[in-house]
Amino acid sequence: MALKGKKLTAKQEMFCREYLVDMSSTAAAQRADYKGKNLNRVGWELLQHPPVAGRVQKLMAERAARVTITSDDVLRRWVAIATGDVTRLTKHQIGSCRYCWGEGHEYQ
Repeated sequence: MALKGKKLTAKQEMFCREYLVDMSSTAAAQRADYKGKNLNRVGWELLQHPPVAGRVQKLMAERAARVTITSDDVLRRWVAIATGDVTRLTKHQIGSCRYCWGEGHEYQ
């Protein structure tokens, strides 16, 4: 957990929140507006900083508590997709041929 007395800067807090989006420290550093050529190094260093690492762990725990879906739910959904009725997704309609609606039954 975060060390007591150690406050995160606004950029560090933004990094922590952005890190949870895709678990990429480089992308999180870029989205948190860190500058430089070595954003991968910046991201790695931020994750090694104890208050930042503690905040990331806390945010991940909060997110895990909010998630109520289980692997069984995911499996049920995939089975429903695989065995679903295709006619509910698409509609095959057969209309008149190109000659049927023209004057004298000529091609329109």
